[in-house]
Amino acid sequence: MFEKSDKSVPRLVYYDLETTGLGFHNKHKDIEIVEIGAVDGETKDTFRQYILPPGNHIPRDASNVHGIYLREGNLYRDDEKLDAVDLKTGLDNFMSWLKGFNQPITLAGYNSHNFDDWVISHNLLRTGLSAAEAGGVVRFLDVSKIVRPFIKSKFGERKWSLTFAVKTCLGRGQSDAHSAVSDAIDTLDLMVKLADEEAPEKAYKEAKCVENMCDRLAKGLPLEELKPAKDKSSKKHHSDTTVVVDKKQPLMESFFKVITSQKKVELKPNVLSFTEHEKKVNTLNKENMEETLSKVSRQNLKIKEKKVTTLNKENVEIKLSNTRSTKRKCNVLEETTEFARNTRSKRRKIDPTDKIDLTSTEVAKHTAKQNKRRRAPRAPRAPRSPRKRKRI
Repeated sequence: MFEKSDKSVPRLVYYDLETTGLGFHNKHKDIEIVEIGAVDGETKDTFRQYILPPGNHIPRDASNVHGIYLREGNLYRDDEKLDAVDLKTGLDNFMSWLKGFNQPITLAGYNSHNFDDWVISHNLLRTGLSAAEAGGVVRFLDVSKIVRPFIKSKFGERKWSLTFAVKTCLGRGQSDAHSAVSDAIDTLDLMVKLADEEAPEKAYKEAKCVENMCDRLAKGLPLEELKPAKDKSSKKHHSDTTVVVDKKQPLMESFFKVITSQKKVELKPNVLSFTEHEKKVNTLNKENMEETLSKVSRQNLKIKEKKVTTLNKENVEIKLSNTRSTKRKCNVLEETTEFARNTRSKRRKIDPTDKIDLTSTEVAKHTAKQNKRRRAPRAPRAPRSPRKRKRI
């Protein structure tokens, strides 16, 4: 820890934010702060400030995490009304609290390089404030960059959430998880526990650098400026010395020997030029297309004629069959009137008493058919003997 008298050395202040959600696609540019919690690394003094989001909306997923929700324009947690202020006054209060230490500040958080540092810088930019000027913040520190390699080397685990880190490194659970002040205190305890561990360079970020990147995002610019392309013409040669070749040497003489000019022979091919050939091909293609179209049209006409003829034939056959069936029906009706047919069956029944002019052979056939249809009465069935069941 740093001494109070040394005002040139940055003072460690641990902080945490509770917000309206996440926005990794644009570095959390549109995320609003709901609660700020902080603790001083030397005096252990705490700071807490509830803030009404300017959008006047807290998504349900965010409320399920930190338990803060809106009701009739006020903030509540566990059915208790919270004293909340607007965004500008809340950030002014936090910056003045940091400024009261009269010392450059290093704001430390857990996994803050990925979330908290961006959120607070965006919100300060929207209210026209600066962490470096208003609060004396020099740089941001991410404690998870120190805890993560320690857990991996000692415990062989790849988890590094704050709840898991407190359980494995400190041997206890979180007293009030996802409460800003409680999370800031847990981050302080982890830093004290791992005081002997060296902090890598990537654990620190300059506050002005983060603010500049947030400003670029707000203006719709990329995070980093494009590097200018290297000019190939600016490359210097390794050696400016020139080598003089003696052309009178035996090998050089043959190399630099001048070849006499030869007459150029122009080849006149008998082949047609490309444009003329192309024109001929196009004309041939057109003629072929016309021939094929005429053939197709003829075939279609033939097919249509065949279909029409077949349909006409079918219609004629249907009409003939209808006329035949009507004639047959008329003949049947006449026979039924003559021979007194029964309505239930189409077979003819003849009474022997009726005086009808029939031949003896027809009468004999009819009586024989009726005798065949009549069945003799069934004999009574003999009584069955009872079944004998096998005993097992």
